[in-house]
Amino acid sequence: MTPVSAILWVHQYGYLDNLSQPYPGYFEEKARLFLREVEFQPSGLSLRQYCQDMDDLLDLETGMALFLTHHLLATKRLRCDMREPLDNTVSLDVRRPPSTSSPKPGG
Repeated sequence: MTPVSAILWVHQYGYLDNLSQPYPGYFEEKARLFLREVEFQPSGLSLRQYCQDMDDLLDLETGMALFLTHHLLATKRLRCDMREPLDNTVSLDVRRPPSTSSPKPGG
């Protein structure tokens, strides 16, 4: 998968409003829980293992962590090297982007 195709593929997960949810805001709620746990996960896990661990940890339906990973990458709340293929075996070291809440220089 080329970087462009990886970005285009992840981009489709950026919008959740058109998806059926158990209740309004369900996916965003799960995404917040997922983000809260990201920093405590070991780095270097395969995408498959990372998502299985998060599904188990957060008691999610199988595959929900993968869906949330794609959504959070698409919305830039997680980052990873998009030059690498996003398949089940890739070593994944996802981290939150730096906070944008810090004061701007000169302001």
